[in-house]
Amino acid sequence: MALFKTKEEFQKIVRVNRATFSLENVLPDILLVERDQIKKLLGATLYAKLHAGYQDDTLDDKQKELLYLVQYALGNLAMVSYMDINQVLISDGGITRSDKAAYRFQIRSLKLNLLTKGYNGLESVLEFLEEHEKAENFTDWGINSAVVVTRQFFINSAREYSQEYDISDSRMTYLSLQSIIKKVEPFAVESVIGEALYEEIKAQIKEGNVSDENKLLLSKFIRPAVAHLVAAKAIAERSFKFSGDTISLNLEMLVDDTSEGAMANNDQLLLKKIEQAYTDGQTFLSKLRQYLNKNASADNYKAYFESELYTPDHVVPATFRNKPDTKVFAFI
Repeated sequence: MALFKTKEEFQKIVRVNRATFSLENVLPDILLVERDQIKKLLGATLYAKLHAGYQDDTLDDKQKELLYLVQYALGNLAMVSYMDINQVLISDGGITRSDKAAYRFQIRSLKLNLLTKGYNGLESVLEFLEEHEKAENFTDWGINSAVVVTRQFFINSAREYSQEYDISDSRMTYLSLQSIIKKVEPFAVESVIGEALYEEIKAQIKEGNVSDENKLLLSKFIRPAVAHLVAAKAIAERSFKFSGDTISLNLEMLVDDTSEGAMANNDQLLLKKIEQAYTDGQTFLSKLRQYLNKNASADNYKAYFESELYTPDHVVPATFRNKPDTKVFAFI
């Protein structure tokens, strides 16, 4: 059974024709999205508990609130999955086009609308679970493997990312940036703070119990650095586009492969934004290094203090001029 029982429930989420819509037709896509998206986000245990409570009508008020958020994401994404096959008629005689199919621009616009609602709905589910993970009936989520997946990075939600570099809180954009985040974090951050402190912070994030001193590193240096360096890489990719001061996933590519995405933007503007994002990211890393060298000790940031990367704040690199009349310095 799916997390929708009746077409009336589905119609509260997606505006479909009440007279001709059949929940049975879209049911395979609902189950597909439940398996690939909802169960992954909730974790097997919480998903099973929500599913059973829904079928037995035993959900409490908070669980019903979660159910609605899940249904909102599920309904919109299931309809996207269903739309392509709904445009054709399949019979023993072959495949034919529906006589009353909408225009291409209408289908494209609808897909964009449903995708945006669906993935932003997933973000709302995640935010709800983060807020209530200690509450009754939700503790299963806080201790299972789903959290390991949703807390694997220094930045683990669209909302967190947007606080550092604007992506309009888009869950879909954030998920698409994860492959870049996965590369940037070890290459950029671990090389600055060392493997021991890097793994310490990662472990605390997964456990949902970050120390105050590491929260400071995350908020002031690490997350801003990661967000800007990831943005610098993303802006140059065709799968992303830049508008104003906001990066977004080029959703048009998902529904229309003729879209040029970032290439349609002004090249000079893009180059300037890439350079600025990269420079800002490197500046945050530099400030992170300076802060650790100044504040690390046997009691604070011990993992960094005991690493080869630690340089006492009072130790200043020696400098000399190549020639008395030159302004070029060499550092040793």
